Amino acid sequence: MPTLLFRPCCIADDTRHKIGETTVQNILFENSYDFESDLTRKTTWKEFLKSHRNVPAACDFFSVWLFVGGTLVRCMALFAIELATRKAEILGVHTHPNSPWMEQIAPNISGDGSFLAGKKYLIHDRDPLYTEKFASILTAAGSCAA
Repeated sequence: MPTLLFRPCCIADDTRHKIGETTVQNILFENSYDFESDLTRKTTWKEFLKSHRNVPAACDFFSVWLFVGGTLVRCMALFAIELATRKAEILGVHTHPNSPWMEQIAPNISGDGSFLAGKKYLIHDRDPLYTEKFASILTAAGSCAA
C-alpha cells in the first residue's frame, strides 16, 4: 500500500477549483492510501528505539588497567551492544587506539557472522577515531555509522 508523503490541504488546480482537505482525505482513503491524520504527533526517542530495536547496535570505548611486566598499563576497549538483546561484545583492545586501528577493526566487526551482521545502523559518539574511512567500510558492508 503506497504511503502519502504530503499533508493534504486546500488545493487549487489549473481551473482554480478549490478542493477541501476532507475531500482529498476521502479520495485517498477510498483508494487504500495510508494516511495518518495526525502528522503533528512527535515520536519520542524511547518509542523510536523500541520500535526499531532490532535494527541498530551501539559502540563506545571504556578503559581497562592491565598489570603488564610489573607496571599498570591503561588500555582502551572498543565494545558494541545490541539494543534488542543487550548482548555486548568487546571488539578490540589497544593501548593507543588510532584511525588505522579502527579501520582494521571495521571489516572484522561488519562482515558475515560478525557482531554487526544484520544490523543496519551503528550508533556511536563524535569521537575522532570514527573516521570517514571507518564509516565507508561499514557502509560497504551494509551498516551505516550514525
